[in-house]
Amino acid sequence: MKKILKNYKSTLILLLAIIIGAIVGIIFKEDAKVLSPLGDIFINLLLVVIVPLVFLTITTSIAKMSTPKRLGKIMITTIVAFLVTSIVAVIVGFITTYNIDLVKPEDTAKITSTLVNEEMKNEDLKDPSNMEQEGSEEAASENTETSAEEKTTEKAPEKEGFFKKKKDNQ
Repeated sequence: MKKILKNYKSTLILLLAIIIGAIVGIIFKEDAKVLSPLGDIFINLLLVVIVPLVFLTITTSIAKMSTPKRLGKIMITTIVAFLVTSIVAVIVGFITTYNIDLVKPEDTAKITSTLVNEEMKNEDLKDPSNMEQEGSEEAASENTETSAEEKTTEKAPEKEGFFKKKKDNQ
């Protein structure tokens, strides 16, 4: 028993903290949000420690390898494992969210028009030929508004079509 406690001390403390946190959340509900910064700090500290630890472990393991062929096999296995897990994660994400409306259908038009307007502003900032001389700022703003409206009406139906098609399939 002492050997188990010695070997798994950190894991047991972490599991105990999770259980205590769940109990506090169930009992105190909204009042438990006061402790949220402590949890955020803990998670951030874990991320700060784990990323360099994994990087250094991999780097020192590669540096200590004696045969380059073994390194090639390990790198190929690592890349394949990364790609497979990424593809599985994407598929799970698509499957679980396909039938869920992540955006309300009435909000899609607002979102689309906002994106198109932002795109238009970025294009106008990049393209100096749309602006006329400094003395005719009003004319330039009228041209920009008109072209923004025209492009919004041209591009909006394309993007709305995707959302409509998805909703019709349900």
